[in-house]
Amino acid sequence: MQANKALRYEFGRNWSAFTRTIDENEVHNAEARLRSLLQRDELTGLQFLDIGCGSGLHALAALRLGAAFVRAIDYDPESVRTTKQLLEREWPEKNYAVEVADVLEMSSEPVDIVYSWGVLHHTGDMWRAIDRAASFVKPGGLFAIAIYRKTKLCGFWTWEKRNYVRLGPLYRGVAIGLYVFVLVIRDLLRFKDPTKRFRRRRPRGMHWYHNMLDWLGGYPYQSATPKDIMDFVEKRGFVTQQSFNAKTGELGLLGSGNVEFLFQRTPGP
Repeated sequence: MQANKALRYEFGRNWSAFTRTIDENEVHNAEARLRSLLQRDELTGLQFLDIGCGSGLHALAALRLGAAFVRAIDYDPESVRTTKQLLEREWPEKNYAVEVADVLEMSSEPVDIVYSWGVLHHTGDMWRAIDRAASFVKPGGLFAIAIYRKTKLCGFWTWEKRNYVRLGPLYRGVAIGLYVFVLVIRDLLRFKDPTKRFRRRRPRGMHWYHNMLDWLGGYPYQSATPKDIMDFVEKRGFVTQQSFNAKTGELGLLGSGNVEFLFQRTPGP
């Protein structure tokens, strides 16, 4: 979901390729991650807004956890198409809507849960995107987001991602090769088996290859410290419930990593 329409990574194409590999194990893992982040075993009766639905995996997980209605939106038409295909294949009921929308321009009735994992930092206007997304949470509701952690190499990664989108296949091939080379060398220096990395799924279910492409090409790109995110959201009437992976001061040689946050809107006016 990017505001910059002229120069942006084709997230939808990457998600479409990933979705073809989704099986019951991936869905089960997505449910487990959603329960952990939201601190709830089920979502029975709740309205769920998925901003930046990508593959549709987490919209499906919300439905399977009992959400009364799921609205899944994405800036990328290919992601919307992919999400529709997944839900039509895996979910027999019609208590969901999938549509093309931009968080910077869309409207929404207040809902119980707003969920946006690894999306708002790709809009080109991250702080306004966070502000807009938070405004859709009803009093007492939950706001779950994941934002890239600020590292010492964020400037380099902004340059790399812009070039990945701008320069085409030759640059992309070189970038992928160098990234994999560095991954392997780092594992060998740590006396680890580098092939294990390529065989396992990421925690949210994505295969390492699609996750790597998502990282290398993810432009526009912004990041922030966990404290800055928490201060920003709390000033808008929220209380921080928990955060995951909130490290600081990292170099960021192989990426920034997402910090996951769960906020609850105060019940007052």
